[in-house]
Amino acid sequence: MALKYRFNLKDIKLEDFKVYLLALFKAFIPKKKIKNIDELKEFIQKKSAWVSQVTLYGYLKTRMGTRYVLHFDNEVLLESINKAKWNIYSVALQDLTLNDFKVYLFALFKAFIPKKKINNLDELEEFIQTKSAWVTQVTLYGYLKTRMGTRYVLHFENDKFMGSVNLAKWNMYSVALQDLTFFTFSELKVNFNYQDMKNAEEVFFKILDDEITNKMPLDIIEEAKKNFKDRLNNINWDIYYSDLPFNPSALSLYKWAPIAEDLKSLDRKIVLNSVILKWDVVKKEFNERINF
Repeated sequence: MALKYRFNLKDIKLEDFKVYLLALFKAFIPKKKIKNIDELKEFIQKKSAWVSQVTLYGYLKTRMGTRYVLHFDNEVLLESINKAKWNIYSVALQDLTLNDFKVYLFALFKAFIPKKKINNLDELEEFIQTKSAWVTQVTLYGYLKTRMGTRYVLHFENDKFMGSVNLAKWNMYSVALQDLTFFTFSELKVNFNYQDMKNAEEVFFKILDDEITNKMPLDIIEEAKKNFKDRLNNINWDIYYSDLPFNPSALSLYKWAPIAEDLKSLDRKIVLNSVILKWDVVKKEFNERINF
């Protein structure tokens, strides 16, 4: 016959209350300052252990679902978990270099650092290249991740699919470069009295030639140069910057994104707007940084 245990307050020790109350009010207790190496060592040890355990066990519980407790009875799994735990824990703060902190802090405060002015053609070329690449990647990968849902990672492991993604990326990027080149030179002419419009083609061609080292397909480069010349022959520099200058790259994302056509047709307005909104950010930055 099983014995029944009746809970009694007298069985609770003062120490039990201390532990409970400490956990209850821990968030409101001012944190102790780190004043020396020993206290820093303690901080590193505790926080590294906390991050390791919370992230590892949290991920496992999420993946396993409500029956995760049953898995934790499996000795083989527990051995793998312990190995993972110690490997994560070993990558602690003491393993980080000064350069790691510089990278982290730069990313943290990047938004507050005044951006360098664009004073010459070389700096304009860099602006056109980096911002075109940014718009392309953010909008293309953002659209794919949204369309695929939480399982998008599995699709990105498919070589055939990634081939389609890269094809879309380079084709959209080539049009984005054209749009931003025409936009910047058009605005320079109208608002800064810049007259050397022949430099637009020179800048654009140089960016494409430099991308050969990044394995941009040669056929896409040649097609982009041809399209640029065709657009250049028909451009009106005085109005281009204000006349839907980024519609071609928005349409390019819609055309090349490796998504089924019946699904893309439902997304057309959202896709086009997402690209235009990103270009609005670029336009604002250009106007703040240009100093010709």
